[in-house]
Amino acid sequence: MSDGAETSTDRRQRGKRSVSGPKSKRRKLNDDTSQEGADSNDSSTEVDISTWSQDFRKLDQVFKSLNTVYTFCCTRKHLPTTFENLKSSVENLIKRYIPL
Repeated sequence: MSDGAETSTDRRQRGKRSVSGPKSKRRKLNDDTSQEGADSNDSSTEVDISTWSQDFRKLDQVFKSLNTVYTFCCTRKHLPTTFENLKSSVENLIKRYIPL
């Protein structure tokens, strides 16, 4: 194929990087950097709920259960995400009635 047409082999070879190619652009983390304020953007910060009132603890339990059930329902095409499905599943998880 010397007519100037590019073959799939030519495209694959062009897309491959050589071993001595450019270095990775990832930044290295310095161990000596200050950790103050490092968790300001961390969304997984642990919160001590033992100081919360009983109502807020119950609300936290409902929120976590609802979040779990809603995520599960959204990933299943055969299970409709209706209010009744969510409510009954959350009530079963937290083992109490939710008055709404």
